[in-house]
Amino acid sequence: MDFTEIKETILSFDDLTSERMKKYIHYRSIRNFVCHFDDIKSEMARARVCKMLSDYIEEVRAKDFDFAGKEESLQLARKYLSPLADYYKEDANFMVVIKIKFVFIIGIIGDGILYFSGLSSAILHIPIVTIAFLLYYLFILVFKVQKGRVWAIFY
Repeated sequence: MDFTEIKETILSFDDLTSERMKKYIHYRSIRNFVCHFDDIKSEMARARVCKMLSDYIEEVRAKDFDFAGKEESLQLARKYLSPLADYYKEDANFMVVIKIKFVFIIGIIGDGILYFSGLSSAILHIPIVTIAFLLYYLFILVFKVQKGRVWAIFY
């Protein structure tokens, strides 16, 4: 399969699948990878990415887009999403998008540890970890999501 066929096929998944199915086949991440394929510099890397995307299409079609189980979907992500992300992180400046609930959970846990260890008194009990994660989240939201340079599991 050449890249134009791969791109057309993956973009056609938008019409063929429900929102729930898109989540479990990691459609938005794969779509972002396809849209920024030209950013990959190495011809050898392009060939590998094309092969992985082609294999992804075959596997998703073989299962008839049915990756409703979390374990199956995670296996699909481990097999295709993570290896593809390595190429795009390096060449296209892709970043992982995180959910806002994880920002607050990690921030509260981090600030709680600082508080109970007594280190937060040195910074006037400012929730520094939560603020740092919120700034990271806003950076990704403003600068990366708009350009389609993000990926994530179940995105």
